Amino acid sequence: MKYIVLPHVNNKVIEFGKRLKKFVENNFIDVELKVVFVAPMEIRNLFKFKDKLTDKYMQSRVVYRIDCSEPNCNSFYIGKCDRIFGLRVKDHRRKSTPKTPNKNAPYIHSEQTGHVIDYDGVKIIDRADSGLKLGIKETLHIIQSKPNLNTLCTNEFDLKTLMF
Repeated sequence: MKYIVLPHVNNKVIEFGKRLKKFVENNFIDVELKVVFVAPMEIRNLFKFKDKLTDKYMQSRVVYRIDCSEPNCNSFYIGKCDRIFGLRVKDHRRKSTPKTPNKNAPYIHSEQTGHVIDYDGVKIIDRADSGLKLGIKETLHIIQSKPNLNTLCTNEFDLKTLMF
């Protein structure tokens, strides 16, 4: 069996493949031809690895942990960030106003208790290469460590509220 590989660009290529196969079958009885369509080469496929960012605040698709810095308080929060991590940390730090209240759990904890949240010591605890994997990893970290500032999930069976 002989194979011919054609780039799948549009329906014209599919029609060309069908005509070519029919031509070969009608004119070359001993040749069995199979047409295979592949995705065209893209520039991004030539680069195996994306540049590794060393600045944690410029990374994206991360699971992170924010701790309360009060010595006798073990409160902490686990979250995920699909966008640039530094912007998400700014969201947590943002002062609440009547027009735009800050409903982030670490901020609320700080306001209610007077404790200082360690925003400068935020730790990235995991990474993912897709939004779905990121949601799953965040959920698993929450189940494992049971952070008391995460209010969306009160037990292990409430996973839908975390992922979607």
